[in-house]
Amino acid sequence: MSNLFKKAIVMTDLHLGLKSNSILHNDDCLNFMKWAAELGKKEGCDTCLFLGDYHNNRSTVNVLTLKYSLNILEMLGKTFDSVYFI
Repeated sequence: MSNLFKKAIVMTDLHLGLKSNSILHNDDCLNFMKWAAELGKKEGCDTCLFLGDYHNNRSTVNVLTLKYSLNILEMLGKTFDSVYFI
């Protein structure tokens, strides 16, 4: 049986769009994810697992917050061999 990955970084509860789609909060989220991705690669992780609460509000997503979401997803996709969102 083969494993899904060798080593993974696991994150949760980013809550993009919190505080009325605060740019400061979204910048903090982006900077955290950049830091976490760099740390994951440094530690030899080939996979990223995100376990929920990516957006703070799932029924409506602000366009600016959506841009942060896409930037983070693109960065994770370029950093890791596999990215799983649950």
